[in-house]
Amino acid sequence: MVLATDTLIYGGLIPSRNHELSREELLARVENFKRLKALNPRLKILAFTTLMRTPATNTAVEEPAYYGTYGAAIYRLTALEDKKETQGLDAREAMELAGLKASIPPENLQDWLDRRAKNLEVTSRMLELTREGVIDYLVLGRDDATAPSQSHREYRYLLQQAGDLTTAGVQNLLDNYIF
Repeated sequence: MVLATDTLIYGGLIPSRNHELSREELLARVENFKRLKALNPRLKILAFTTLMRTPATNTAVEEPAYYGTYGAAIYRLTALEDKKETQGLDAREAMELAGLKASIPPENLQDWLDRRAKNLEVTSRMLELTREGVIDYLVLGRDDATAPSQSHREYRYLLQQAGDLTTAGVQNLLDNYIF
């Protein structure tokens, strides 16, 4: 069985970006994969999941409404955070990062980070289901995951978590996945 997890968990790729679902509801939906496998132990489950994108421009079409105003700033802030972790920042970049943090309303940035944290936890759980043998093959697509960015940062985390699974059950699309 080939399953599109973004559709089964969020209702689609775009709803995965702007949903209002609780962490508990999302994780309960992930557990449905375990129930499916328990009902059909010989079933081979091939799943596709997508790492959330980090658009570089102000766009509220497929993102929360505030992304139409603060999207470019959120993108740049997360790009600098990613670069800080991987390469370090020079003094100008550190000042820019501080300015960006001050320019984005805290409630908008927190909502965006919370939304991503929930989605990252869902993807992380999908990796664990692969490790447990519930999912036989997992493809992790990356939608607009340029480096540096929050998407790239999360991808690095997931690669570490996947560990031995990167060659035995998890397929990473190494180029940005474009729909």
